[in-house]
Amino acid sequence: YKSPSISDLRGCVNDAKAMAAFLRARLGVPADHMRVLLSETEDAPPETLPTRANILAGWEWLLSQAESGDQVFFHYSGHGSQAPTVDPPSEPDGYDETLVPYDSRETGPDGQPVYDILDKELKTYIDLVEAKGALVTVFLDCCHSGSGTRDPDVPVRKTRADERPRPLETVEPRTAARLAQPLARSASPSGWELGADGHVLLAGCRDEELSHEYRDPNTGAWHGATTFFFLQSLRNFDPALTWREVYEQVRMKVNGVYQNQTPQLEGPDNRRIFGEWAPPTAPHLLVEKVEQDAQGVYVYINGGPPLGLTEGSRVEIYPPGSGDMSGAPLARGVVDMVEVDHVWATVTAPPAQGEIPVLARVKIAAQSYDNLVYPVAVTDPLVQKVLRSPKEEGGDPEQGFSPFLQVLEEGAAGAFFQVEARDDHYAVLDAAGVQIVSETPPRTTEGARQVARILEHLAIYNNVRNLRNPSPMPLLADAVTVEAFSYTRAGRTRPTDGIPLDQRDAVLEPGRMVWLTVRNDSAEDLYASVFVLTSDFGIKRIYPRRAAYQKVEAGGAFFVNRLRPRINNPFVGRSPAIFKVFVT
Repeated sequence: YKSPSISDLRGCVNDAKAMAAFLRARLGVPADHMRVLLSETEDAPPETLPTRANILAGWEWLLSQAESGDQVFFHYSGHGSQAPTVDPPSEPDGYDETLVPYDSRETGPDGQPVYDILDKELKTYIDLVEAKGALVTVFLDCCHSGSGTRDPDVPVRKTRADERPRPLETVEPRTAARLAQPLARSASPSGWELGADGHVLLAGCRDEELSHEYRDPNTGAWHGATTFFFLQSLRNFDPALTWREVYEQVRMKVNGVYQNQTPQLEGPDNRRIFGEWAPPTAPHLLVEKVEQDAQGVYVYINGGPPLGLTEGSRVEIYPPGSGDMSGAPLARGVVDMVEVDHVWATVTAPPAQGEIPVLARVKIAAQSYDNLVYPVAVTDPLVQKVLRSPKEEGGDPEQGFSPFLQVLEEGAAGAFFQVEARDDHYAVLDAAGVQIVSETPPRTTEGARQVARILEHLAIYNNVRNLRNPSPMPLLADAVTVEAFSYTRAGRTRPTDGIPLDQRDAVLEPGRMVWLTVRNDSAEDLYASVFVLTSDFGIKRIYPRRAAYQKVEAGGAFFVNRLRPRINNPFVGRSPAIFKVFVT
């Protein structure tokens, strides 16, 4: 940020680069259909900086280009804040919610003060673009509420309010004219006042929460937590995905790292993500550079972790213009150097003849298992020793206590879990420094081993929580229907006073139970099991109770009833009830 009064953030530029790389490489969006504004260096060309004027000019460009049926996507990564309202009747607390541009709180080239971008100004542009028939999606990875974080090493995307009095003439003119008319405030869980439900809004957190940054354990690069897990959830992009389906994955993953950060989705959640944007051919990336030395051949691929390329990923390389890339590849390689928006892969099986051409197509043959391993920050020597030693005598010392845990070097950032020594006991914390486990083992060797067992269980819990079929075209797509109801009374096969729980952020009212119905819509027999994941990190199979799985005949169904989810964790005030259905 230009103003010394606003703290810099570590992951905003990476977010924008990664999002642009995803749109270009995965969805084939042409470069001239995007504007990317970055405050990466102070000497960047002025027109490429995310200033207030450039962001509003970007919206004017979108407005001039948008036509009926177009997809318009606005992604903001940076600080959110508040400012004394320019429209007192619509803001009971006296403040407007704002985005903080690169040059806000400073003086512009014209000598006039530069102000934040009001959510009311954003609403004006959304309304104008939607009036042309375009579909608008807004992604705000920031927050505007809260007073700080317990861990000063975890950046939070919220800065203090701009208390300067703001004349109405400094507001975008069409917005200022609209504010002259009486307005009704539309409250929302995210706190952003962006108007009616025609557009989709994905916000980094709830109104009262903080939006954190998260460090990619593969690259060491910082990102906004919501952006990072959004792109991770789209590694196997399927054009049929809806915003609700993606949101549910993102919410679970963010909540797994930061217990008190809950991303919010508002608007038509059944809209297909990115609408008709879909790759015209089989998903592929491109070789943009080829280098060679005495040790081997290396290819530069135009995609990074957001597209599923992490260290150890195996890739197959096909000639330029290849169609479905289903035959024998031209060459094969393994990724060994990872950046935010690209990777280098070492060629392990070179072409039988000739060389690898630039613009050769690349397909991910196998992803690595990086996202199953959780970095742990711990300074206590007893716990460090246990985590770095084999669990059993004669075990692999390279693996340490658990293959799911990685001990960070002292001072390194990017922890998923933290261990804190408090007087005579240990406490296990999340990435933001909030205690998440009620057990507090003693500061002894056995207590350190108990901490290691807790951490391993938390890692397994998160892996089960995040587990899903990675195939973009699973063989059992549409084979199973799952229905959930809250109820108090039921007949033999369904509730008599059931209320569907398939709405976004549905709440289970006191005194009501949960009923699940799982139906086999396919033409073949399937085998199913159902697990519940509880707020105190428990994992329990609830169907069938005495076997690993149950046969469900074609066209058949089964139900699980009398489920009473409870919040058993004293450190969380809200928690999703998670039921996982496994079918083969």
